[in-house]
Amino acid sequence: GWLTDLGYTSQVFDQAGLTAESLRPFKLVIWDDLGSAEGGIGTAEVDLFQSLTNAGIPLYFIGDDLAYTTTLLPEPHSTRWSHLIRLKDFVPGAAIPTFQIFAPGHPLLVGPYGSVSAPFTLGGDTDRDEHIDFADVVGINLLAHCNPVTKARRVTQNWLPTAAPTPQDQAAIVFKNSVAWLMASNLRPDVAVTQTPGRNTVLLGSQVEVEILITNSGPGA
Repeated sequence: GWLTDLGYTSQVFDQAGLTAESLRPFKLVIWDDLGSAEGGIGTAEVDLFQSLTNAGIPLYFIGDDLAYTTTLLPEPHSTRWSHLIRLKDFVPGAAIPTFQIFAPGHPLLVGPYGSVSAPFTLGGDTDRDEHIDFADVVGINLLAHCNPVTKARRVTQNWLPTAAPTPQDQAAIVFKNSVAWLMASNLRPDVAVTQTPGRNTVLLGSQVEVEILITNSGPGA
């Protein structure tokens, strides 16, 4: 799959009994609704994803019923889910047939794995919905959000990448660039500075030699 192409290993979990503790060791959590809201996101899953984002873990939501799910959840979980996916007010009606770009140059669209060529046809029954904050909107039903407190990133892709006739080359670029952008939030600076004096005692007015060693164990090391 596309994750394997990126050199990542992955693990698929059974939704039943899934806990935040079991997912916290992972650097990225991806949820795919597989094109169906039935048996998908419930109140337990909303609490689970809220706990993960509070812990600073990047989240990638994929599926064509993500916004529709807000109509199936009771409050306050409907509002919580809406804020997690950055979408609200599911609008019944015809599916959105075409992907359009709203933020040219965004890393999800122009990234290490290529540039998205839009417009292109979307497959599946893509929700017609509204966003919470236009600043999050990258393209039609594609949003990128960075939590201002935890700095954890979230991507919502409210359309199925594998549903025909969605062009797979474009869907792959969106997916891979999204994963790269999400994983970049895990890159924390890890710089250490060690100072070693040339000798422990010195005479007033004499020269002192100090050795300073800077070690970078983080990004770019």
